[in-house]
Amino acid sequence: MPPAQFEWTVLRPAAPRYAFFISHVGEDSRDVIRLKSEIIAQSGQGGQTPIDCFLDLQNWQIGNENSTVIRASILQSAHMVIWVTPAYLKNPRGWVCMELAYAELL
Repeated sequence: MPPAQFEWTVLRPAAPRYAFFISHVGEDSRDVIRLKSEIIAQSGQGGQTPIDCFLDLQNWQIGNENSTVIRASILQSAHMVIWVTPAYLKNPRGWVCMELAYAELL
């Protein structure tokens, strides 16, 4: 008898809430806040609707488990931006690795 085959899917929202999920380390917080502000400002020029990005420093859903917020926010994002800097490469740690793992799975 052939082995059973399992299919699984991830239900993503029809229209993502965020254009980007921004992954970064805490040392780069000031820079990614400026990045998000610039994305919003540039995308909103010419009467266009500004695009939004998920940035934990500004969009965190307080009171929820960290892994739940990360997973849900990546699912609600069309793309992921990984802000790679010397600090990012020097100090790989849990949340960044988790964000990358969820993004890879999804």
